[in-house]
Amino acid sequence: MNLSILPKLLILCGILVLTGCKKFLEIEPEYKLSAIVGTSSLHALAQTTTGAFNAIQSGHIYGGGLIANGEFMADQLTTDPISDFSLNQLRTRELNAFNGQAGGLWGDGYRAINIANIVLEHLPNFADQDADSVKLLTAECLFIRGIIHFELVRMFAQPSGFSADDSHLGIPIRTFSGTATNGHEEPRSSVAEVYQQIISDLKTAEKDLPDDKESRASKWAAAAFLAKVYFQQNDYDNALFWCDKVVNSGQFSLNTDVTENFNLVDRAFGDEMIFQLINQPPDDVSNGDLGRFRTNVMYEMSGNIIDMVQAGMLAGDLR
Repeated sequence: MNLSILPKLLILCGILVLTGCKKFLEIEPEYKLSAIVGTSSLHALAQTTTGAFNAIQSGHIYGGGLIANGEFMADQLTTDPISDFSLNQLRTRELNAFNGQAGGLWGDGYRAINIANIVLEHLPNFADQDADSVKLLTAECLFIRGIIHFELVRMFAQPSGFSADDSHLGIPIRTFSGTATNGHEEPRSSVAEVYQQIISDLKTAEKDLPDDKESRASKWAAAAFLAKVYFQQNDYDNALFWCDKVVNSGQFSLNTDVTENFNLVDRAFGDEMIFQLINQPPDDVSNGDLGRFRTNVMYEMSGNIIDMVQAGMLAGDLR
């Protein structure tokens, strides 16, 4: 063998190895939708909006956490100590930065808001392509951004009315996209400012969301949330206005039996349903915080689980 060509062969092999490794390491997983692909077309933005709806199904949000945590903090469950770290902190109302329930709600909530903001920032690029689709997706993302800011400010700030002008601290308002490490340095806004943003988002969304109540977000869903927002602010005139708008729509009526909502099959929309999220395997709500909350307390309390404070176990209550 000619030893003079050995260095050249070694260099060539090294180049091939480095090139091969580089290509191998840059393979994109099939399940991963990159930021570029996810915003590259109107169809991709529609899929990303679906991802935003999926994000609010989180076990920490509408998958059950908001309901379960609220019941626990309202003393709807027994006050005996339990071993779960996060739940016990909710019980004693002494939360710290390591609380998984609070951290999960905060992180998942702002993740949903961020996805909505990403879509909102890119939709104007396709306004000339399909104006109706752009209008609908904009309304859906504003709806998501509004309702999640509402849920977060209720859980992480003193209520409206705590200060005379609601100037007390609320939560950071995020109307722009960020990443895991950037775009999250903004300070907390006042509660008044947060509610102003929520109302602006929901009112804009309500105008452009569809009338069909079985849409994944309808104008009636936005109106119902506006009623809740104003009620939370003790603005009963506006709360009544938006309640009347939903009630007088003619699309809803009370069920004759309290169990009807629990017997719906697949994607059925009940007479009382104003807004619903469809959970299907593997994201069934039984795997979320609501199921975990109940079963965790069940095992800890060994049968003496629920202590409904003068309410839940009264005679005639069918819950």
